[in-house]
Amino acid sequence: MSWQNLTQEQLEALPTHRLLEVYKRCRSAVYNSNTCMCWGHCTCTETPVEAMRKSIKAILDGRGHVETTEVKVTPKTRNPFSQRRFRKNLARGYASPLYNPKPAEPRTGTITDLESCVGRQVFKTSKKPFKSKLVYNTVSGVTMNPHTKRKAFTFEEDGSVVDAHICSLRK
Repeated sequence: MSWQNLTQEQLEALPTHRLLEVYKRCRSAVYNSNTCMCWGHCTCTETPVEAMRKSIKAILDGRGHVETTEVKVTPKTRNPFSQRRFRKNLARGYASPLYNPKPAEPRTGTITDLESCVGRQVFKTSKKPFKSKLVYNTVSGVTMNPHTKRKAFTFEEDGSVVDAHICSLRK
């Protein structure tokens, strides 16, 4: 049954919190009807929703004040299950919004002295080929990788930059 079809007796029988909900819907409703539903007082210039709103207001005024408890939220309180946070963590690859991984430890490879590798051939420990499609490349220098900010090798064959910790010397 719709809230618009409730009779006066049904409205009076509703609990206060339900009646308040109907009143809020009445206030926000845009309901234009030319049929008169006088609700006990005939003022045929009112729309049925306006008449219902006045009637509900009279019932609510007779019932007294409804006590509500107010919850204070401090700005520091953050909901770990909020949609924004959940989507952010999912985009990062975390299964749970509460999962906060430990910071990554700096990786170290098998090569300890990077400068001694200049002129020697190295390969990737992931077994993926270099940019030049070769498995082994010759190191031309040691630089800083602009993407990862780690020490890296540059190569003679293709001029690419690869992090030193994922390379090993060719035997």
